[in-house]
Amino acid sequence: MVEPVSLQTSLAQTIAAEKVTHVQTHHGEANQQMFAAELAKQDDQRAHKIQKTEESEQDQHVDDREERKREAREDEESARDEQTEDKTDDEIFDAEDADHLIDIVV
Repeated sequence: MVEPVSLQTSLAQTIAAEKVTHVQTHHGEANQQMFAAELAKQDDQRAHKIQKTEESEQDQHVDDREERKREAREDEESARDEQTEDKTDDEIFDAEDADHLIDIVV
């Protein structure tokens, strides 16, 4: 037969052993969960960084297009101004020639 003292000691050790096993099992699971959470966090950060970079590139493309349009408008206006200046000069010369013709004829 089993002595009462050794049964109490055995039960106490069994309970302690179960607790240790339980903690060891859950400790591993907790580490895995923490690792998975950290990986998910890093994945989210990378996705956000990629999205931010893509948005920045799109903004840069829009800025480049607007800059090209602005330059084209400025070139067009400059060309029109030159044509207007040329026409104005021609009109002045024509008017001067007309004045001289009138002077000669009179």
